[in-house]
Amino acid sequence: MKTEFSPTWILFASGNSVKIELSLYDPAADRNRPITAYIVSDVGSDVASSASRAAETVFKIAHTHKLAPPPTVAGFDLQGLTSGSQIAGRSSGLALALALAKRLWPQH
Repeated sequence: MKTEFSPTWILFASGNSVKIELSLYDPAADRNRPITAYIVSDVGSDVASSASRAAETVFKIAHTHKLAPPPTVAGFDLQGLTSGSQIAGRSSGLALALALAKRLWPQH
C-alpha cells in the first residue's frame, strides 16, 4: 500500500512559498554518518545549512526516543524556485525538519 504524504511548504517573509519534495536514499557503503541532507537546487548556503541542521536535529530527537532509522541521505527539492535563486532561508529549518519527520514516521 502506497502512503500518501500531505505536502510541506516553506513560507517566506516576502509572501512567497515553495513546496518541499523529499527523496530518501541509502548512503554509499563508505559513509558512516547517520544522516546526510542536501538541497537539490542551488538556492544559497542558508537553506543548505538549514537542511543539514534540520536533518541532524530530527535524527538526534529520534535517537533519544529510540526511533532512529538506518543511515539515510535526504534530498530536499524546493518546488517553485529556480536554480540560482538566492534566498535567506535560515528559518526554513522547521519546515524541512517537519517534512523529514513526516516522511520517516508517517504513523506518528
